[in-house]
Amino acid sequence: MVENEGYIHISKIIEKGENGQIIKLHLANYFRVHKDKAATEAVFRLHGLEPIYDPVRITPEIAEEFWEDQHADKSGFFIFPSKRLILGHTLEGIVVPADAGLRMRDLFHSEKTGEILPLTTNWGAPLIHPGSTGPQTYEIINISNQPLKVYISELVCFLDVEYLTGPSILAQQKLSKGEFGNQEKGKIKLGNPGADWEIQVIRKSLGLS
Repeated sequence: MVENEGYIHISKIIEKGENGQIIKLHLANYFRVHKDKAATEAVFRLHGLEPIYDPVRITPEIAEEFWEDQHADKSGFFIFPSKRLILGHTLEGIVVPADAGLRMRDLFHSEKTGEILPLTTNWGAPLIHPGSTGPQTYEIINISNQPLKVYISELVCFLDVEYLTGPSILAQQKLSKGEFGNQEKGKIKLGNPGADWEIQVIRKSLGLS
């Protein structure tokens, strides 16, 4: 069982080595699982919405209803359903300096056997930006056609350190700086600071908020 829930300072790791540094992170035993099609359509109907994802008209409160909290069982196992989006977050927190970023590898591994598992991670945003802090949220999908039962403490994601040669902090990176730093233990916060701000502007212009 992984007990390290402290912070990994990427700058200290960089100072000790050359290019090709790799960071290994574990998952905590708490997840948010996106509900299946029938359940999500029921949420749309309940709020009088069309069964399509509309970020302008779907408020944060409604968005929460598309998810259910789940934990690994008492033995430490969790079943990843097939082809469903799952959010998990790291057991360890990280502190990324302004002159480096981290890129998540596509698939999770078994730390015990080295096996590459059919669990993709952060298919939409594999880059952890410079300046990010705290536990990191993973977007996870079991790409196999069968549910996958995994002992969570043996599940690891490898991240490659990437050094920046241009401006270290871009506009969008400022918006996401420390995005997960205020995340509560055992609670994954939905949303993206930059996108949420843009949606609020659109809502106001349409008289929806």
